[in-house]
Amino acid sequence: MSRKLTLALIPALFLALAPLAQGDQLFYAAPGQQEGQVTLHATDSATGEVTELIALMQAKAIGWSPNGRYFSFLQFDPPDDDTAPKRLFAYDCVNAQALNISARGHDVAGFWWADTSEAMVYLQPRPAGPEGAFDVYVHDMTHGSEARRVNGDLPAAGAAVVFSADGRYCAFAVADPGKPGQVAIADATAGEAWVASADLRVRGHQWSLAGTKLALHAGENDAERLTLHVADAESRSLTPISSESESVEGFSWRPGSTDMAYMISAVGVIGGTEEGEEPLRFKRVLLKMASAVTGDTRRVSNVSNATRFNWAPDGSYYAVSDMAVDPLSGVAQPSIKVGSFDAPMRMPQLVQSSSGSTIFAWSPDSAALAFMLGELLYKYSPAEQKSSVVVDSLTVRDMVWSPDSRHVAIMTPYEGGGIVVWNVDTEAGVGRIISHAFRTAGMVDWSPTGSSMLLYMPTSADVGLLNLLDPHGDPESIVQVAEDAITVTWYPKSLP
Repeated sequence: MSRKLTLALIPALFLALAPLAQGDQLFYAAPGQQEGQVTLHATDSATGEVTELIALMQAKAIGWSPNGRYFSFLQFDPPDDDTAPKRLFAYDCVNAQALNISARGHDVAGFWWADTSEAMVYLQPRPAGPEGAFDVYVHDMTHGSEARRVNGDLPAAGAAVVFSADGRYCAFAVADPGKPGQVAIADATAGEAWVASADLRVRGHQWSLAGTKLALHAGENDAERLTLHVADAESRSLTPISSESESVEGFSWRPGSTDMAYMISAVGVIGGTEEGEEPLRFKRVLLKMASAVTGDTRRVSNVSNATRFNWAPDGSYYAVSDMAVDPLSGVAQPSIKVGSFDAPMRMPQLVQSSSGSTIFAWSPDSAALAFMLGELLYKYSPAEQKSSVVVDSLTVRDMVWSPDSRHVAIMTPYEGGGIVVWNVDTEAGVGRIISHAFRTAGMVDWSPTGSSMLLYMPTSADVGLLNLLDPHGDPESIVQVAEDAITVTWYPKSLP
């Protein structure tokens, strides 16, 4: 049963979290005053006020749930015995409640969240199994839930276990030295598990972003050809996607559907037209679209060498960087193209040709693609099939759209040295510097409502400076939250 921790937590620091009435909620972890201690904090982004939530002793493998609500960690049980089993806990930062996830006595070897943040899965060494064999346990985040074993008679290997989009199924690698590369699916509701990969030797697997389809990227260790299949958890069927002549470089599920894009390797040829001239052969990557329901595929004929691929958040369009090579000169001609799985842009449209076209990002509403061309920031509208310049004189290291799809936060080198953060209004075509120059690579992330931004700058391998930026302010508006933050998240954090 889920309950507050007693032995593992420090009662004097078990503080209730007051509702944050003004700003967005920012949670972060930092080292405590005692050796081996980690403290959790909540920050009101409107005021910068920090509240300490709880202190944890010997917390290991710390992290956040996808929605930012829970702080998960392993802890020796009891915490002052480093030879004791490692138990899995989660702290609910919203309700100020600590939850037992794994059963007492379980020595957790690894754990993972469902994308919905409504369940966790963890590995426990099999009591009578060989070394490297584990049982798979699932724990719902509902009050009163208990962890339950879901892998049946199949031993799991010590690799990541991943949930399906709806959280009902989870996929795991099977521990079988005689037949490596097997992947099984467990029904977390029924507690049943079965091998889903048949005779494939799976290199990687990933669930569809909707439905219950599991992509299996497979091939022998020394195989020159890698295949792509899709297992259906509901029908327990296996459908081949790639043909016998194709070698799959990678794949990407389309958001909100069971369609997918995948890339296959091919050979390009330059020269060889003159008598006695040997042609130059080079590798290129072709783009194909597939339906995981029917298995039907088609090649995107005007993409000749895909180097980067991104779906828009709602799956309506995609952007691909096409590094085409001129067959006569051998010179690469990079470009960005935007298309859709079906109508209206089944054949992707050329957006821009340039050597500086590798930095691009979709807006959250999928209505615009921001990209760089030299020192120009462009915005492309798929609906209008038109590009427009937003601002110029920027050298971009990274860009992040605001939740309202109007502003873009940009990290760019500062003329006086270091990196600064700009906030660019893509509709008004103006930008402003909102941070001081900093010399280390940082991370910028918008708050859920877009009223604030966090700027995290690592100062060592373990901790970094945590600042709050006002998107409409200036460098003097920066609020330093912590100088030793270990990890940080917004709540509620939006999911891709």
